[in-house]
Amino acid sequence: MKRTFVITGFSRYTYPALVEKSRQIVSSLNGDESFADLSPMVDTVKIAIDEFENTLQQPGNNEAMMRQQHYRFSLILLLNDLATCVQNSSNNDVTLMQRSGYNYIVNEA
Repeated sequence: MKRTFVITGFSRYTYPALVEKSRQIVSSLNGDESFADLSPMVDTVKIAIDEFENTLQQPGNNEAMMRQQHYRFSLILLLNDLATCVQNSSNNDVTLMQRSGYNYIVNEA
């Protein structure tokens, strides 16, 4: 039986790469009928991306850096939660995983 697993690892991403990958995931899920039940969560992730990206535009003092870390961490938590939902919704369907925007692996047991 094939099992698909989402690969996250967002903490390794640079700030710009995290924004880009997050937007790719949101774009892939947005409007996909297979993931329609995840729309509220996708909308929350969109807001988190915008908030994180806004902090990146602020001057690099200590307070701004702490805000960046806070919003980055919040975004990563949301992306990980969404990844779990995507994995569950895909029901081991590789085609759905490909459309999700997430990186994934297939384990054939």
